[in-house]
Amino acid sequence: MSTKMHATLDDVFVEQEQEAKRREQDRQNELRLKNALYSVLSTEQGQLVMAWVLSHTGQNSSISVSDSLRMAVLSGRRDVGLEITKKLRTLCPELLEKLNKETE
Repeated sequence: MSTKMHATLDDVFVEQEQEAKRREQDRQNELRLKNALYSVLSTEQGQLVMAWVLSHTGQNSSISVSDSLRMAVLSGRRDVGLEITKKLRTLCPELLEKLNKETE
C-alpha cells in the first residue's frame, strides 16, 4: 500500500503547465470581453444601454439609509456599478470617458 507523500518533479511541472494554461485562458477571456465592450460601446445604442444599466446601480448615490436591509440592497447595486466601471476603466478607458461625457 504505497501512497504518494511528496510532490515529484513531474508534479511540479504539471502544476506549472496547468497554471500557465489558466493564465492564458484568463488572458483570452479578458481579450474577448474587451472586444465585446468595444463592439457594444462603439454604437449609440450600446452606449444608451450601458448608461441605463449604470444608472440603476446607484454608484454615484449615497447608500446611507436607516433600513439595514435596504442599505444592503443599495450597497450591492453600487458594488456592481463600481465593478462594471472598474472593468470599463481598465479595458476601454476612452469609451468610458465618452460614455460619461454623453450622459452628463
